[in-house]
Amino acid sequence: MNTHRTGRNLQLEGLENLQTKVTLGFKCDPMLKLTLAKEANSYSMSLSEYVELLTTKRNENNVVNDQSNGKELKRLRRKVAFYEHDLLKAALAMHQGKTLDYETTDGEKKEVTINRIEDVFQIVIDTIKLD
Repeated sequence: MNTHRTGRNLQLEGLENLQTKVTLGFKCDPMLKLTLAKEANSYSMSLSEYVELLTTKRNENNVVNDQSNGKELKRLRRKVAFYEHDLLKAALAMHQGKTLDYETTDGEKKEVTINRIEDVFQIVIDTIKLD
């Protein structure tokens, strides 16, 4: 088992088998966070998306400023714009903080508290049958 400087155990077992994203948190200087947030905003990205891009591409030089990453940045902007569609934003604003009950296409009853745009998107995915 790996430990970091404070001696706390890192729970790394099973990470290589996960199919979903996991949270990575760290403390930093407030000015670093502000700088990263401003950079993310200039690329129409959330701070989380931007830091994920930076860490994913950490072994490449000049991640965002390099012309070769322009296509990747445009692709990510299109994805963000798609997933943050005006209808989803409106639904989030209308229901934020509220708990909604709904039934999935498989007949499963679910309850979700709307806190993020992802919650609205998940309801859309769960309730629309495409076949």
